[in-house]
Amino acid sequence: MARAITGLLFAILFAVAAYVQLDDADGESRFWIAAYAAAAVMSLLFAAGVLPRRLAWPVGVAALSAAGGLAVRQHLSGDPWNPETQFLAETVREAGGMALIGGWLLVAGAVGRRRRGGAGTASTLHSA
Repeated sequence: MARAITGLLFAILFAVAAYVQLDDADGESRFWIAAYAAAAVMSLLFAAGVLPRRLAWPVGVAALSAAGGLAVRQHLSGDPWNPETQFLAETVREAGGMALIGGWLLVAGAVGRRRRGGAGTASTLHSA
């Protein structure tokens, strides 16, 4: 039950994030809508207990790598000693969004989908 609720909450969060991007005028909205929509779909798969690690982990690592790249780009493009240009910039918010996607998918992949009928479960104990 906790898995379903957590997955649904993240799906809603990412769906709202995708919706907010519809109003983005910088020309990158398609990319961000796709990224957040994909995270929402994977959150629904997690809620249903069918999100495979082989999908969650590579996408999570790619999202965290993108977050790091965005953060480095922002650091190199601005004055690193001016907190206004570093922490209020759109690139920093974008990096945060990618970090959220990546972190969530790594956690969701670590929890993984439960195997039915695996060693030690009731179905294998009764069949012996």
